[in-house]
Amino acid sequence: MTAIAALVCRDGIVIASDSETTEQDMVRRDAEKITVLAMESSQVLVAESGNAESSRTAIEFLDKLAKHSKLDDYRKVADMGSEAMLACKREIASHSYHCKMERLNDLIRRDGLDCTLMICHFFNENPFIFTGDLLSGKFVMRPFAHWSIGIGKHITQYILNRLYQPDCDLREAVRVAAYAVGEAKQSVPGCDGPTRIATITRRNQGTALKPNHCADIEKEVLKLASEHNLSWGNLVTQIGVEAAKSPPVSEWQPAY
Repeated sequence: MTAIAALVCRDGIVIASDSETTEQDMVRRDAEKITVLAMESSQVLVAESGNAESSRTAIEFLDKLAKHSKLDDYRKVADMGSEAMLACKREIASHSYHCKMERLNDLIRRDGLDCTLMICHFFNENPFIFTGDLLSGKFVMRPFAHWSIGIGKHITQYILNRLYQPDCDLREAVRVAAYAVGEAKQSVPGCDGPTRIATITRRNQGTALKPNHCADIEKEVLKLASEHNLSWGNLVTQIGVEAAKSPPVSEWQPAY
């Protein structure tokens, strides 16, 4: 189960996620659902929801395709994502008594193997958010400034619709994203674990924030909302006030 929220801001893109997943009937709360994917001279953010084994396999294939490629077209990574999904489906087929591809989607549905990837990056200073799932294998550009995936997407999208400000900066955006995921964790069964946050700048430099930094941001904004019983408009204002007090982006320490 997953809650993932992405939003474009003045100086980058932010993705936040929960960290609970179920693998082989075991619930874990330490999943890393956001990957900073390296390409030649740039990076992109990839977030994952759905079946953890399928999504990780797809990201492994995508990583192999991306590491020696240049981001020379706005659809470059999305098209590689489609290739990665096809490779993932072929691997599932090979492990399922060589199931024929035309019957593979039925198997994916039956065994709960579907997954969704979200790809975020800039091209020519323009932000792009793509999503694609294993069943269709296609990646679709989302022409919006924010988007959500996972079972908690209705909660996160509801909050993004009310708190998003086009001129917000990264310090404000990480708080809005953390708040959206934090509320989803409180409301949606199966969304839990420490919140993870990653950012990417307009120069496609990606950073995964340290876990303690993510926890501090989430705690701050949830406390702000609960203690003051603020309206949406006032909460936006207070997020801006708190963000302005926080260390500049240049002082953020990456998780790795």
